[in-house]
Amino acid sequence: MAVLREKDMGAGWRGRLAVCVALAVVACVMTAGLVIDLPFAQAVPGVDASGQTAVPLSGGPGVPCVDAASCAADEPVAPDPVPFSKVGQPSISGTKKVGATLTAKPGSWSPKASFTYRWYRNSKMIAKAAGPTYKTVAADGGTKLAVRVEGSAPGRVTVWSKVSRAVKVKPGSTYIDVNMATQKLRYVKNGSLAMSFNVVTGLPSKGKSSTPTGTFTITQKLSPHRLFYNETAKYWMRLDHTHIGLHDAPWQTHFGGTWYKTNGSHGCVNLPPADAKRLYAQVKVGTKVTIHK
Repeated sequence: MAVLREKDMGAGWRGRLAVCVALAVVACVMTAGLVIDLPFAQAVPGVDASGQTAVPLSGGPGVPCVDAASCAADEPVAPDPVPFSKVGQPSISGTKKVGATLTAKPGSWSPKASFTYRWYRNSKMIAKAAGPTYKTVAADGGTKLAVRVEGSAPGRVTVWSKVSRAVKVKPGSTYIDVNMATQKLRYVKNGSLAMSFNVVTGLPSKGKSSTPTGTFTITQKLSPHRLFYNETAKYWMRLDHTHIGLHDAPWQTHFGGTWYKTNGSHGCVNLPPADAKRLYAQVKVGTKVTIHK
């Protein structure tokens, strides 16, 4: 067999032989899944500018992944959430009247859950009412309230319960309270304070006020009404069948305090004109009025 000698190959053959040997080494290294670092790495597909690359052996642990599929296969998969084995039926407890606080009971859930709440008035969600309790307001009087709960727990599908059975809320009391000691009138509508302002009651005579005390009923509303002492009230609300009533008094320069002791009325309850107008517009004949010291 003839043997080629180096001097017979020439310089060109020596260079091509060196390249062939280098490429053979690269192929062996890549097949073994090793990291390579060659000065001509830019020319090899899959090798970055630094000359380093990683080729997975068989996707085993500790071997870097090169695509989304192999990465996903290496990550642990969380189990899908399962439904609650039991979803409770909520209910409402508490006094069903305006001004009272109602409490939502979520019912029995399995497993135990954390809850969020939604309150409804006549089937419409009440804004900002998202807690386990709800204090009823004047707008709830005569309406039906219901509640719904959302249960959540680790490993469970978050779910809304059915809507609770609706409860009817009774309107709160509506009345007028006149306190002669503080010279204040309070108008409570459906259990909620609607108005509060200073007044002037009757001028005391021999230590006794000319304004009677007790519980009365507004039996008449007139606008205007001429008073028996020749003054005209624009807003007149008669108490029972007497000459005593609630009315505006534009001739009074002050209301409240001790003004009544020197500038009290003939027995009526004098009201600031602006407040008298608002009160007259809201109260109805039949409204109860309590006057006390």
